[in-house]
Amino acid sequence: MKQINILAVIALVSVLGLAACDSRPATTSVVPTPVSVITTATSLPISTMTAAPTVTETPAQIPTETPAAPTATLCPTSTPDGPVGRILFLAAKCDSMGVCPHPSTIYRIRSDGSGLQQVFQSQADILDLALSPNNTRLAFAEDYGWGYQVHILDLETGDTQPLLDLPYNTRMPRWVSNDQLLCVAGPTGSGGTNNIYVADADGGGQQLTNYLSSTAFFDLAVSPDGAQCLFATYDSDADRTTVSRINVDRTGLQELISLPGYHPVDVEWSPSGRWMAIYRTGSTGLIPIYLANRESADMVEIAQLDSPQLLAWATDESELIFLEIQSGNVVAVRRDSNGTRTIARVSGPGELLRVGDLYLSPVALSPDQAQLVFSPLGGGLYIMDMHTGRRQQLMMADYLAFTILWVP
Repeated sequence: MKQINILAVIALVSVLGLAACDSRPATTSVVPTPVSVITTATSLPISTMTAAPTVTETPAQIPTETPAAPTATLCPTSTPDGPVGRILFLAAKCDSMGVCPHPSTIYRIRSDGSGLQQVFQSQADILDLALSPNNTRLAFAEDYGWGYQVHILDLETGDTQPLLDLPYNTRMPRWVSNDQLLCVAGPTGSGGTNNIYVADADGGGQQLTNYLSSTAFFDLAVSPDGAQCLFATYDSDADRTTVSRINVDRTGLQELISLPGYHPVDVEWSPSGRWMAIYRTGSTGLIPIYLANRESADMVEIAQLDSPQLLAWATDESELIFLEIQSGNVVAVRRDSNGTRTIARVSGPGELLRVGDLYLSPVALSPDQAQLVFSPLGGGLYIMDMHTGRRQQLMMADYLAFTILWVP
């Protein structure tokens, strides 16, 4: 089993602050310009781990016994910093040397730190958690070493069932509706052709795309109305990265961006489905953020951010909210490209907190955009109030989270 070396870092964050900031300098704003390609990717960052002071808080302990199947019991209505939410996360327990296996257990916890519960445990590695639109079922992929298999977990009963009707090993599940989802499937070995499949949660499926050459998928997103799919791929035969969209009824395949070389890309729809955000991942330095209109597919660059990760859209879709991983800034980008502003900053005492160590760690903003949950590479699960700066450790530092989902 692959391992992640966490070194000597136990609790990366001992002091977190939230600093409200004025608008960012005008140099960060970018006038919209029609584009057809994404600029050349830079090299991946190398995070340097340093020991951090021990956190003195006493978070909830992970249950040592598997509890009964979870129920749909309602949570308390409020905490000092606002409503109590529910969080699902995928985690693994690290040993005394800081070595963590790949994750095989899904947990649930309330945002006030109470109600920690093991929801599901597997003998295989788990990845790609996806919550159904009605929040009752969780799709995820299990990695058996020889291939992947998507499973559906009923969060009310605890029952699981695999998607058995797709022809190849499946991963990257994305819900189209409460009863249907998309998956990427392909050969078990390296190379070969991958394609998108439409699958019924209770059985049955059909192929959506028809790629004939070696294709790898970076990301996959379904429009809120379930009618279209946006996806990013890399064709190793042609050495080309492409962002495309297609109707879920298998019509209307359209290429939005195509560029030479290997460029990992994330894609995301706005809540209304009117806009499509596209940006490069796995790179340091200023990264262009592109926005496309669903109707016209016209694409413009709206900003450049330092190693961005999209957290959410503003409720009125006037802004996109990103975390700049290297700086720790939570930044709002105007959709109309009229500037950016820093909402908050994850900060610490001097060099004891290296914000860059949040790179590739899960971060999730609550549905009301009031609380930020994250798990740094040092381990543990933390929640930060975006308004007051209050921070709480929800999970012990010897557990490392790999995926975090808020349950609306």
